[in-house]
Amino acid sequence: MTATTWFIIITLIIIIDYIFDWVISWLNINYKHQFNLHPFLKPYYDNDTSIKTRKYQRENFHVDKAYSTIALLVTLIALYTGILGKLFDYLLFKTNHLILSNLLLLLIIAAGSEIISIPFEIYSTFVIDQKYGFNKSTFKLFFLIKLKAMYYSA
Repeated sequence: MTATTWFIIITLIIIIDYIFDWVISWLNINYKHQFNLHPFLKPYYDNDTSIKTRKYQRENFHVDKAYSTIALLVTLIALYTGILGKLFDYLLFKTNHLILSNLLLLLIIAAGSEIISIPFEIYSTFVIDQKYGFNKSTFKLFFLIKLKAMYYSA
């Protein structure tokens, strides 16, 4: 197989994965919203809490799908422009070390993914969670937790 064939296969796998994830999530969120509680459990489970939980899950679904759509677009743009290959060549030229340049490339990709996800996490935490009374944190605590997570994952 040629490089072009592999490129098309990889692109199709990424797009099919996105579509499959979107459809499964959509079916899941719609199934949850058609949920009828068994009569035996009704005394133990508050209907208002159930409605509030379903609304919360639906709002988070929309934020998650917006993030995954942007991540897909960035991934496809990176693949079709060849920016990752150019970046790897630049890192290899600067470091002159194959393993170090690969590690730096992965670090840059992870940092880019983290930067893209931050606005969605802020919206989810400080708008949606506060709307439903789940969030008690501050911006300072939010970013300290993000920094700790980055430190421990590195």
